[in-house]
Amino acid sequence: MTTGAIQWGFADEGEEVPECYQTRATPSEDDVPVYGLLSRTLIHSPVVKKILPARIRRQDLNDVVFIGETYIELHLLTPLGKLQKVGSKTDIGAEIRDACVFGAKRPIQFSPGSPETGLSEGRGDSDEDIKSRLPAEILAMTTDAGYLQFVYARDCDEQGQVDFVVSRRRIDNRGVHPSHLGKCIAVDPQSRAMAVAAYQDYFRVYSLHPMEELQRQIAEGLPLNPIKEERTFAVHGCFVVHMEFLYTSDIEHVIIILFLIESVRRSSFPSKSQIIFFDVSGLLIEIH
Repeated sequence: MTTGAIQWGFADEGEEVPECYQTRATPSEDDVPVYGLLSRTLIHSPVVKKILPARIRRQDLNDVVFIGETYIELHLLTPLGKLQKVGSKTDIGAEIRDACVFGAKRPIQFSPGSPETGLSEGRGDSDEDIKSRLPAEILAMTTDAGYLQFVYARDCDEQGQVDFVVSRRRIDNRGVHPSHLGKCIAVDPQSRAMAVAAYQDYFRVYSLHPMEELQRQIAEGLPLNPIKEERTFAVHGCFVVHMEFLYTSDIEHVIIILFLIESVRRSSFPSKSQIIFFDVSGLLIEIH
């Protein structure tokens, strides 16, 4: 039963209900409970947690992704410097914890087409060509449902907007727990690896397939799977405050920097903070 923007949940028959949750309303029917518990709102929060430049639709378009709490919005940057909303995805079904973008490097350019709409003049591709083509970049995001999701978009002329393509990978249990992975996500500047961290004690590094391999998967109709290999690392007794990959002059090295704070006080002094560097190049089987 819903009322306006509120969703209610009911206790089982015979279950004791605290007095603070009881109501004095008289039910219209005998089988309708006389009390309800507020679980969540049906209207998405307008809060935008992150804004990412992301060419997840076509290589020749400068798209920007707004990351909300439970939704994403795709906007086009036009030559006039305006943002035009072209699509949104609101059925994620969980709260987004963090997001990043990986893929091929592209030169800075304005989106083709008219200054007002930014729509390309050459949109005569067949449906088969569009479905078998991978964009320059892919959006990766973690959710409190315990999934790592990979998202890209396709133009959809019938609806006038875009169609989002999503693949998921289970990385931890559902819910937010200090040791559950997904608190933050980072990607190597050359898109060779990606890392996901928990609030404390753990982080995991993924070796990524090159974009050519991902293009082959899409062309053959296979589910998108960017992950080649994974390995979990422990930083016991520490909160993971921030995690980031470093730019390196040596293409053979992949280095992660973590800013950690001790989670347990060992004396009357404040908890210590520390910065740790991880060279994960030799810890994964293969970094392309």
